[in-house]
Amino acid sequence: MTGPSATGRSRGWGGPWVIVLAATAILIAVGALVASVGTRSVERPEGVAERWLRAVGDTTRTGVSADARRRASEHGDPALIPALVPPGGSYNGSDAFTAYEVGHASRSAGSPRVPVRLTHRSGRAGTEHVALVLHETGGSWRVLAVDRPDGVLRVPSEGGPPVSRAPMALYLSALTIVVALGGVCSLLLRLAERSPDAAQGA
Repeated sequence: MTGPSATGRSRGWGGPWVIVLAATAILIAVGALVASVGTRSVERPEGVAERWLRAVGDTTRTGVSADARRRASEHGDPALIPALVPPGGSYNGSDAFTAYEVGHASRSAGSPRVPVRLTHRSGRAGTEHVALVLHETGGSWRVLAVDRPDGVLRVPSEGGPPVSRAPMALYLSALTIVVALGGVCSLLLRLAERSPDAAQGA
C-alpha cells in the first residue's frame, strides 16, 4: 500500500537532511579552495621585515627576551640584533623601539631592500633610517643585512609608496567565491521551499 506520504517522499528532492548535507559539502569545498588560494600567495618581504623588527624590539623586554631572540632568528640573522639594539642600553624592561615603520621594498637591485624608520628608546637620539636587505631562502624571506638608507627609499609617512598589497588575483578569487556561494545558497533555499509543495501535490 502506498499512501500520499510515501509518494511524496519518492518524488520530493530528499528532505531537509539532504539540503543540510549539500550545504555542508559546499562549505567544505569553498573552505578548501580559499585555503589553497591563500597558501599559493608569496610571502611579502615587508611582512618578514616587520616581524623581525618586532622580535628585535622585544629582546629588551623583561620575561620575553629569550623567546624574542628565537623569533628573530627565524626571520633573520641573530648577529644583526646589536646593529639596531646596542648592548648596555637602558630600556627598563620595555621595547627597544618606541615606534617603527616599514616601507615598500625595492627589488630593482636584486635582493629586496625594505626601508625602515626607527625611534629608539635608549642610546640614540631621535629617529634612525635604515634599509633591511632580505634574501629568499626555503620559500620565504630572511633579513641578512642592515644597510644605510640610500635616500631614495622612503616609508609611507615620508611620502614613500604604500606597502605592497595582496595580488589582484587573490581579490578576484575571493569575490568569485562569495558570488558562487551566494548563488548556491539561494538555490538550496528554493529547493527547500519546493520540496514540501511537491510532497503535498503528489
